[in-house]
Amino acid sequence: MAKTKTSFAQVLQQMEEKKEKKLLAKLPFWAETPGLRQSSALALEQSSSQSAALFKAELLSRFLSRDSIVADLTGGLGSDSWAFSKQFKKVHYFEREKSLCEAAEQNFQLLCLKEGRECNVSVNNLEIKAESLPDLKVDCIYLDPARRDKEGKKVFLIEDCSPNLLELLPGLEALSPYILVKYSPMADISMLQRRIGEKLCSHSILSIGICSLKAEVKEILLLIGKGKVDLPSYYICELEERKIIDLEKLDKACSFYKGESLSYILEPCAAVLKSGYQNCACTLCEAQKLSPDCQLYLSPKRVEGDFGSLYKSFEIIEIHRYSKAALSELSKKYPRAEVSAKAVGISSEDLRARLKVKSGVSPDGEQIHIFAAQGLEEKLLIVGRRL
Repeated sequence: MAKTKTSFAQVLQQMEEKKEKKLLAKLPFWAETPGLRQSSALALEQSSSQSAALFKAELLSRFLSRDSIVADLTGGLGSDSWAFSKQFKKVHYFEREKSLCEAAEQNFQLLCLKEGRECNVSVNNLEIKAESLPDLKVDCIYLDPARRDKEGKKVFLIEDCSPNLLELLPGLEALSPYILVKYSPMADISMLQRRIGEKLCSHSILSIGICSLKAEVKEILLLIGKGKVDLPSYYICELEERKIIDLEKLDKACSFYKGESLSYILEPCAAVLKSGYQNCACTLCEAQKLSPDCQLYLSPKRVEGDFGSLYKSFEIIEIHRYSKAALSELSKKYPRAEVSAKAVGISSEDLRARLKVKSGVSPDGEQIHIFAAQGLEEKLLIVGRRL
């Protein structure tokens, strides 16, 4: 039977439908606003999600008054400017691409109309450079430097992003007492601290935040400014609940597992691994790390409260020394299970192949997880039940 060719019109329609689905997932309030102009797929991809944009606006509202003026120097789709406009008196949106400015101007009007308020966002078509900074004084400047070069390839160094914050900082310090910068979740936090700190004159880095959504790190936030603010100097924020976890209060001291009988497996989420504070479980709930290179903890109890969101928890079912016999036994016992290899010299895919187990929930409805992990003296196979 001959395949039906897809027409150009159908391809365009499919692209638009895909974009609309992405907009609904990322910015539901926008997707539900009639008449909004669709921007490019790249602008949508690079924009802040609704939860991230609202969190940043709430973050600034901790130390800025309702009468404050904010400048978004890398406007793009406009999700951050829209969120700031809900909290503050005036927002100046700047964007180098004229088409994005035209779409943003129309969209801000429609979004504010839907919310029953006057539009308080001014749209400016301007490329931000050190020699062409806008001539205005504001209470806070926001930047989200683009992390792609002219060929569209991803870049990670500060000076390769656009605009280059290191060149802008002297001028930005003169324009505003506060500067909030968003960087890639892949950014090296210690490198950002060092290189940006070296360029600051009147300002300093006041706060660093790691923002995550459903266990995935989404962005790194640096607040630069003068004086003190009502913010932890180092924190994690779970964007779904917009809850801040103060990392500076935690102890990074570590103890290691030596074979005791314990009840739970704790697996750090990506945000706490990014922060470098994963060992805090050792003091929070008497957990013991399996080995220096293995980010897995065994514990007599679970992490409670706000910090509980930093770890996946499993109830320990059984522990074996890593061996072919143990692999064979667990393969028969648990035909359906998730698997993870931790510092044992093989990948999780290799482990699954050796165990010959299928992914998914077991017949009795339990979520079984088998870990191959490096202990202090030997490799272990640990079976847990997801809680």
